[in-house]
Amino acid sequence: MGRMKELFIQIKEQEEAQEIIEQASVFDSGILCPNCQKTNLIEYSAEDLYCEVCGYDFIRIEGNHIRFK
Repeated sequence: MGRMKELFIQIKEQEEAQEIIEQASVFDSGILCPNCQKTNLIEYSAEDLYCEVCGYDFIRIEGNHIRFK
């Protein structure tokens, strides 16, 4: 195989590994979306939440209290 093809394959594998890590770090927060009331918010970090249905971003204030970003 040529050197460029090997580098391309290596970069693709690294991108796929990073995507798997990012997907594993995202989980359901158990907090119902206050905007659409249809689904639980997805938690990206300790403070950032997102609704996949209506698309709004939220910030966790304390405990289960949230506000629009």
